[in-house]
Amino acid sequence: MKQNLILASLLLIGSYSFAQSSNTKVGYGIKAGFNFSGVTIKDLAGEKVSSSGMKTGVYVGFYADVPLGNKWFFQPGLAVSNKGLIDRSTSTKTTVSATYAEVPLNFIYKVNGQDAGFFIGGGLYAAYGLTGIVKYRSNSYSESTIQFASASGITFNYSKNRFYLKPVDAGLSFLMGFETKSRLLFQLSAQAGIANQAENTAGVTLQASKYKNYGVGIAFGYRF
Repeated sequence: MKQNLILASLLLIGSYSFAQSSNTKVGYGIKAGFNFSGVTIKDLAGEKVSSSGMKTGVYVGFYADVPLGNKWFFQPGLAVSNKGLIDRSTSTKTTVSATYAEVPLNFIYKVNGQDAGFFIGGGLYAAYGLTGIVKYRSNSYSESTIQFASASGITFNYSKNRFYLKPVDAGLSFLMGFETKSRLLFQLSAQAGIANQAENTAGVTLQASKYKNYGVGIAFGYRF
């Protein structure tokens, strides 16, 4: 239900931005940087079952800068983002690395309007899982492919080398940064996942019921 509400909101906001763009001068830009992500994982009783450490990933994307007023802007975008976790809670180190196609939709307040200066904002994001891998390291090494499916719970099953996740991730986003007179920008960001990607697949032992991404990021960019 939460995922449907978020996706509906994204569509409404996107439609509004296209309507605005016909009457205003829209700018465009690119961003690239690093994510430091983790995952909240809980069992069927609601207890945390994984000590998720922060995993470093890459973020690359572009965005539109739609003026809504003198200092307010709407920024829809499209990006490729790598998220996951590092779990050292047992003798086996588990690293989850998943790559998503992501659509961020943020409202931005620029202190000096389109001129150089500080900006702050927030909004929603929706992402779709493209590919991924899980690595297990102890005295030996093994790995499995992430399978994005669609039923409900997360499964860790070393013997069958399968790791299931629902494909849709969605949640809240926050950002702040500074843009120079030459249109170069520096940005700090954070995400809090709302969508539960836990996947329950028949025949595989269910060990958790919730899988929600979270993270922070740093990026550099240029506005054309």
